[in-house]
Amino acid sequence: MNQVLAELDGFDPTIGIVFLAATNRPEILDPALLRAGRFDSQVLVDRPDGAGRAKILAVHAGKVLLAEDVEIEKVAALTPGFTGADLANLVNEAAHGRARRILEANQALLLERAGQLLARETLADDELLAILKRVVTPPSLEPTVAAVRPVMNA
Repeated sequence: MNQVLAELDGFDPTIGIVFLAATNRPEILDPALLRAGRFDSQVLVDRPDGAGRAKILAVHAGKVLLAEDVEIEKVAALTPGFTGADLANLVNEAAHGRARRILEANQALLLERAGQLLARETLADDELLAILKRVVTPPSLEPTVAAVRPVMNA
């Protein structure tokens, strides 16, 4: 922050310099940064309205397969105050939740299929050795120390 302030003070006021900065936490900006003469203007970019949220949702929902009955405008109307990042996260979380439900619903089938595949596959020596390198020494083989008391000379 200090370096930015020093650089701003070093500019020749007759030369046109455009300095663009953005924050989503304006309340924590250093007052010295905002004092008169530093910036000609500040532009507030507010959170999107309903139509803006619908457009943002459409962009992010375009990356997933939506059911035919999904109404983007309805979802947009239910998300006042959401930012673009919030809306992207909403779509992402919904997609991840759906993936988890698919995996849970098909777990038995997936395990059965994996078992069938493993029954036909051979296990290579290097695979066993790679796992052996990661195995932790069993607790029964680890050295143990019962009790240690300092001995004092009298």
